[in-house]
Amino acid sequence: MIFYKPINSGLVLKVINRNLLVYRRTWKVSLSFNFIEPLFYLAALGFGLGAYVQPMEGIPYLNNLAPGLIASSAMFATA
Repeated sequence: MIFYKPINSGLVLKVINRNLLVYRRTWKVSLSFNFIEPLFYLAALGFGLGAYVQPMEGIPYLNNLAPGLIASSAMFATA
């Protein structure tokens, strides 16, 4: 049998406190980047590249691009 040493809860609370302290300082930058990045890609790919792509079956390129950008930004935000 393998016996594990119990975790010292005081050390765990210190680490959680430190992470909350750091997050209090950086939350604005973290959230703003998650909103600005998809808008930047939408402008660059949707309006820049989208001007050269013809509509497929009557659906503009921007309508295909936007859901993919939302999904990719959600995946990158959780990583």
